[in-house]
Amino acid sequence: ATQITATGFPNLRKQANDAGDWQATGSVECKLLVRHPTGGIGAAGNGPTSLSYAGAYITAGAQNTYLATYQTLNSLTGVPVGATKIWHETALAVGALNSDIAARTGNESKKLETSDDFNNILWRQEHKAAGKTPNDMKGHRKTLFGATSKDKYHEYIIKVYKMEIQTSTGGVTDKKKLGDISDELEFVSILRYCQLRTAEDIKSFKNKLENKDTKANEKEEEVCNAAGSDRKACENLKERECTFNRESNKCQLKKEVEEAEKKAARQVRGAKPGVNCPKHTKKEECEAENKNVKAVEKSVCGWIKDKYKDSSFLLNKKLALIVFAFVILFF
Repeated sequence: ATQITATGFPNLRKQANDAGDWQATGSVECKLLVRHPTGGIGAAGNGPTSLSYAGAYITAGAQNTYLATYQTLNSLTGVPVGATKIWHETALAVGALNSDIAARTGNESKKLETSDDFNNILWRQEHKAAGKTPNDMKGHRKTLFGATSKDKYHEYIIKVYKMEIQTSTGGVTDKKKLGDISDELEFVSILRYCQLRTAEDIKSFKNKLENKDTKANEKEEEVCNAAGSDRKACENLKERECTFNRESNKCQLKKEVEEAEKKAARQVRGAKPGVNCPKHTKKEECEAENKNVKAVEKSVCGWIKDKYKDSSFLLNKKLALIVFAFVILFF
């Protein structure tokens, strides 16, 4: 088989450098591809016409030169099928590939700059009430969104390229610009480093927010508590999330009062049918509800700290204490 080497096409050359050689001695050009009179197809002078190969992908010109020209495969769309079927299909495949890449990587946002539908949406949102027409929005787009997407894209790419990577960032030994890095592993190392730092920053930010919320609640709670049993003063603090708790007869943070009411409602719902534990205001009357309860059964009502409590609350409290004991023991 004929092989191309640094010296050209050696297997195409005959033993002697005569007129029948396919490659002139000392030349790296194949005579089939050039029209030079001594080193190409022409015997003397220029050829009458140029010669085409591979469906016009390669052309040997008629001029006195050693150079052949090569068509750009992207634009080689007019290749006939016939004897050049493989080049015809290759040209179509390359064209389809370019079209697919353009469709997948196209800048969709740029369509908004010329889209009539988007123009109408802006008009309805911005100027319809002012009696203007959709045409008035065309010059208003740049005012709303700034430069076109093409200019913005260029601006962002330049910023990314010029971004300086500091020493010790992901193993970088010398400070350099991001655009000057070509090693893929170095890119991955920098990316992982930045992702880790970002995760740490997010965690720290969340902790700060939680602490801020806690301190804010504590401050609001102090304001509410300061009003004490003064109902009118408490009502004047509604904007500070204060509300007057009728049960405790004092001003409290609204959230705490709502939680207490929900808790009490859950306790009442947990009572047995036909029993109204909350109606009892004396300890003796409350405990009397348990007179027909057997020793192995759960009590109906219970009295804790001078207030009735449903037995389900007592049970839940007992379970909570058991769980707490296990936590202390094992952790």
